Amino acid sequence: MFGKQINLQTKQDWNDIRQYYLSFGEGPWLDRHRPMLDLITWIEREGLAETLYGKVGLSGLWISDQPSSPFRDGNMLQISMATADSILFEYHRVPGSSDGMKKTVPTTEAVECLRQFLAYKFGIHRPSKNSGPDGPPNGSPRGIVSESSP
Repeated sequence: MFGKQINLQTKQDWNDIRQYYLSFGEGPWLDRHRPMLDLITWIEREGLAETLYGKVGLSGLWISDQPSSPFRDGNMLQISMATADSILFEYHRVPGSSDGMKKTVPTTEAVECLRQFLAYKFGIHRPSKNSGPDGPPNGSPRGIVSESSP
């Protein structure tokens, strides 16, 4: 089987999303998309699997903060492989908002870029792997402190 049929109107379990990428089997396609698996692993490790809603298809990984289709309401982030060594992040606030942005980063910076999008656009704060003892409270990006900060 070459991938699975995906219904973009229904939230997918993060394990199903992982299995989508793994369903292509070992080889060049999986090797090229392995950074997407790293993002999924980070989402699960950070305890965000119940907070974020994901969908996956050939156009990439879609993340929303709403359980309904990411095309209808809330924050939406589409993540796709731009090149063999870079990932494209495209953010949109829907419906009808002009708040959108794109950023392409090397695959080595993908997790940090996702963390920043979640902090700045979704209001979900997690510590940076680069933040030390002088880093901002509650893992928010420097200069942004959520209301739950001590």
